[in-house]
Amino acid sequence: MLQYERIVELSRVLVAGEEEYGLEYKLSNVEDVLPQYKRQEGDWYVLGEIRMSTHVGTHIEFPFHHVRDGKDAASYPVGRLIGEAVVLDFSHKKKNEEIT
Repeated sequence: MLQYERIVELSRVLVAGEEEYGLEYKLSNVEDVLPQYKRQEGDWYVLGEIRMSTHVGTHIEFPFHHVRDGKDAASYPVGRLIGEAVVLDFSHKKKNEEIT
């Protein structure tokens, strides 16, 4: 079993309306979507609906993205997603600025 000194989390907060590939988010009271469910007056019970591209935010380019018979997220071995890495800081770059 591999052991690492630290694991670097690469995800980021997604903001509807600010994603290049599109992200929509809508909250609804549960009974507006599923009338069979009732909430008590004043209770917070909501359902969120998300519509987004698979290219939104930090994501993995699984083989299926480019190869018709390639593995998708459900069939890709999760152990292949963890390993040694080098962290590069490009925070000084502007959005869409070329990295050479």
